[in-house]
Amino acid sequence: MRLRLKKSVDIKGYPMHIAKIFTAMKSYGLIVADRGGNMYIQGTMDENWDNGVLNPIFHNFHVTDFEVIELGWKPES
Repeated sequence: MRLRLKKSVDIKGYPMHIAKIFTAMKSYGLIVADRGGNMYIQGTMDENWDNGVLNPIFHNFHVTDFEVIELGWKPES
């Protein structure tokens, strides 16, 4: 499933580097690979990411902050 962060979600007040991620989530969306449990957002592991900062901030979102763009989305081969 492909979701997009709703444009109405207020991202003001977040540090600029975090707001850029949220802006991308509003523009491009994100892909839900497994919806078996609680909504959990994660990214590619990278030493430049500070998961100690990102993970708590991602917990500020609720499933109602997202809109479904496409069900069963599959990337083109």
